[in-house]
Amino acid sequence: MRQRASPRWRIECLPTKSRTTMSSKRNLRAAIKKNGGVAALVETDRFTQMSDEDIRLAAFESRRNQEADITAKMANDNRRNTMLRQAGFDYFDIDELHPHPRNHFTVDDESVLNLAGLIYKSKEVQPLVIRETRDGLEIIDGERRWRAHKLLAERYGDSWRMVPAHCHPLDSLTEQEVEFILNSNNLGQRVMTPSERAEGFRVLADALVEWRKDDPKLKGVKTKEYLAEHFGVSARTAMTNLAIARRLSKRGKALLDDGVITREQAESMSRLTEEQQEKAADILEKSLVPKSEIKDFIAALVKGEDPAPFIHDPKKPARAKRTVKTPVSRDDYLLRARNALVKATQCPESTNAELLEEIKLLIKEL
Repeated sequence: MRQRASPRWRIECLPTKSRTTMSSKRNLRAAIKKNGGVAALVETDRFTQMSDEDIRLAAFESRRNQEADITAKMANDNRRNTMLRQAGFDYFDIDELHPHPRNHFTVDDESVLNLAGLIYKSKEVQPLVIRETRDGLEIIDGERRWRAHKLLAERYGDSWRMVPAHCHPLDSLTEQEVEFILNSNNLGQRVMTPSERAEGFRVLADALVEWRKDDPKLKGVKTKEYLAEHFGVSARTAMTNLAIARRLSKRGKALLDDGVITREQAESMSRLTEEQQEKAADILEKSLVPKSEIKDFIAALVKGEDPAPFIHDPKKPARAKRTVKTPVSRDDYLLRARNALVKATQCPESTNAELLEEIKLLIKEL
């Protein structure tokens, strides 16, 4: 039995007065501008296949065309929504979106530039997760992808202005669900620093305090158990990350991210006062404590003990201690004395007469 080929993503243009299939990019653009048609992704083998760039450009022009006439816009929206439900996502202009205000995960320029390069080469991008709010469309997951598209639009034109996204209608998500998506996707997909990962635990723990007020089922749930189940870690690991996020100083987190201290050492350091943490950071930043002794150094500070034995100035290396074998018999002492006298006879300097007489007296006693 011949197997049917799996459907591919295609693009269909449905003009207001016609359902004629367009065979070229030029005809597609003309139909959109003239008839108020819509560009949409559908799963079908019946229509002309187009490149991803053509699809994004068609979506951009379709959006821009909707601003011309309110009647055409309403009709266009209905057709667009009907078809895009089949695809599961829509295309949105990058200027329509804004980041989530509680997204504490850092987005550095280098990572955005690298991601933009990957998207440009592969022509593929995972749809963002956004939601409708009273202030506009808010990004729940995908801020880096959004920024990458902004960069591509600046360099390569309007075809990159449209970014795919799953959009949740207004008030369809609770704040608990938003926090879940925001933190789970970031922690699961991004390469983050240890302090950023710990911050994700703090955000969810703080949100849990508010959720308990509205959800009776959460009132008896311990924070460490909830975090452990949510992130798939042990309760101990959850509390370690929470302590780092809440109590460790900024300099301490930098030491953790740079690999100077481990997560367990960072948790121990978080028990110190702010002043103690600053002093510890001063010492650790200068590499005055060997890596093998950092644990004992921090433990001494926590116990209130003197950490001086663990501090070593690398500019002044410790002098090696000479091990002298202690004689165990009279003959051992005499053997050492004879060797010393042999060296003394070879020395050209004059001899102390009193010292020599004293040695002679000792020899007579033997």
